Amino acid sequence: MKKSGALLCLAGAAGMMTACGTDESAEDVLIQSAETMEEAESYRADSIIDQQIEAQGETMNIHAESSMNITNDPMAFFQETTMTMEEMDDTMAYNSYFHSEDGFYMEDPMTGEWMKLPDDSMNDMLSMAEAQTSPEQQLEQLRDYVSDVDMEETDDEYVIHFSGEEIDAEELLESTGGAGIDGFDEMMMMMENIDFEDFAYTVHIDKETYYQTRGVIDITMSMEMMGETAVMQQSMDMNMYDFNEVEPIEIPQDVLDNAEEVDDAGMGGF
Repeated sequence: MKKSGALLCLAGAAGMMTACGTDESAEDVLIQSAETMEEAESYRADSIIDQQIEAQGETMNIHAESSMNITNDPMAFFQETTMTMEEMDDTMAYNSYFHSEDGFYMEDPMTGEWMKLPDDSMNDMLSMAEAQTSPEQQLEQLRDYVSDVDMEETDDEYVIHFSGEEIDAEELLESTGGAGIDGFDEMMMMMENIDFEDFAYTVHIDKETYYQTRGVIDITMSMEMMGETAVMQQSMDMNMYDFNEVEPIEIPQDVLDNAEEVDDAGMGGF
């Protein structure tokens, strides 16, 4: 099962396949790159995410950095994450593992103890991966969400920029395979209160290998919360490298033996 796009979406880099437009050559490059990424056996991905939330006259800034090792057969990853909430002067660091055979495990940043997340978390990942269609079909499904696309070339890479405005969050979730996951109806109810005002995405593609080596995403959305409107701006910068060089990922035995199983309520803010 080679579904690297799905894993990147779950790490926060949603939209790896989201691109198309009237520029046929840009579309051809994206399709070939998507197919190449899907066939990659493994790679590493480092990301930086900055998020600003404005609600009820207050602003919260969150900065997160993560490093992932990813394999696609079997589907698995190991992730190290550091998250800082600037207003609270609070930093959390924790690790997590996912393996298609063993499940999803996360370290509690407060205690250092391990939790085994609900099986639904693993099933959702696998369902989303299975729901992904061919790159060509994905580009066709998402055509309505891209209003502008532009491709430039350097000596070593293609750089494709695209953007969209006033995106229907419910339709976007449906078009990307969200209907294949548990709790989809509840998610759709939540999406009714979210408006994607605009997004901009730039992907860097190596000319020789067609691997995607960098993705930069900027999203602005607003949501209704308890009668108030909250506005969130999020920026993510992800770099991918070491393709087909990652060793098989195994969850350590002590994590498997000692992790405490938690339900959705026990996951708290995760």
